[in-house]
Amino acid sequence: MTIGEIIQRERTRLGLSQEKLAEQVGVSRQAVSKWELGDAVPDTDKLVPLARVLEISVDTLLDHHPQETEETPKEIEEKKPGWLALHWYWIGVPLSLWGAARLIPMLFAVWFLLTMSQASSGILLYLPYLILFLTALAGGVLMVILGRRSVRQRYGLKPLMPPPWKGVQELIARRWYWLGALLAGASVLGGVLRISASQALYDQIETDRQNLNMYQGDALWEHLDQIPEGYLNGDGYLQAVALRNQGLLILVLGMVLGAVLFFLGRRIVCRRWKENEEKSIAK
Repeated sequence: MTIGEIIQRERTRLGLSQEKLAEQVGVSRQAVSKWELGDAVPDTDKLVPLARVLEISVDTLLDHHPQETEETPKEIEEKKPGWLALHWYWIGVPLSLWGAARLIPMLFAVWFLLTMSQASSGILLYLPYLILFLTALAGGVLMVILGRRSVRQRYGLKPLMPPPWKGVQELIARRWYWLGALLAGASVLGGVLRISASQALYDQIETDRQNLNMYQGDALWEHLDQIPEGYLNGDGYLQAVALRNQGLLILVLGMVLGAVLFFLGRRIVCRRWKENEEKSIAK
């Protein structure tokens, strides 16, 4: 389409006469007539006011279109995720192995205590450790399974068939960060039990030392034979201090790691599900 045809078309669309258009642009009616007939073209300084009166752009007035190249546009390569983004869930493997390595011998220790009727009360001291190591084992396994599934779905590495327990898996995927709360709770329980055992051992040592005054002669020696060597001279106190320090360490580390896992995991889950909802709405 020529520039004259465009001028005539837009002038007609706006209901302007040649005289009216010429008056607004600042040219004669004959000039407008020559433009529309193709006998002349507007001067360069008249293009902007002419386009303004016709309510179009200069590019439209000149019928300007970008030249189409025959070359196929190159597809924008998507940024490929790094190795860590695709395999971060393998962190769960050493976590689960550590939990299993610590849990198995402790189960044997608990079984041994169960066979001894007088030592069955000592199982309470192992209970927080059992919960801690069991949590590490279960958390590592879930991290591998759910993390692998999440990575494959996010980056489309391989189509996954929905499992029969999809609802349970989806619930776990939305709430797995509660393992941090479980870890923190187990650490609090373990730390409190250890500290309580330390205090109980210390009180027992003090009581035994005071009870020595009740024995005399052979009765005193018989009583001392029943007490482990070094128990009243310092070994018992060292054992009580060790129990207290272990309890404090379990309490602090467990609460810190549990809090980090809970809040960081909750943030990741919320952000991921928000992105998925936005993608589903966009589709």
